[in-house]
Amino acid sequence: MAIGFPAKFSARCNHSFTAYEAFSEVMKKALEKKGWKLLKEDVERHQIIAQIPASGSMTLGELCKIQFDTTQYVIESRCILFTQFIDFGKNKKNVKSFISTVNSL
Repeated sequence: MAIGFPAKFSARCNHSFTAYEAFSEVMKKALEKKGWKLLKEDVERHQIIAQIPASGSMTLGELCKIQFDTTQYVIESRCILFTQFIDFGKNKKNVKSFISTVNSL
């Protein structure tokens, strides 16, 4: 369970992509498979931002930020509502399930 303003969780993962374009395509496929909405892709910053729909009554939904680097990427899930300081483990669950989805592609 994360506590903060807003509550968030992130993880750093290794990858074998040689170019951002290939990485971006896989991330978009994973977002689609999860049912998460792509909000913005910043090609210059190598960053993808998506919205995770609300599920249950614990949160109003989350934002997912994926940042590409040469050997790793960072995925972060944070509550949409800035004043929500407890996420009841939802952000960690989002990150872990997304990584699992990416690894299954």
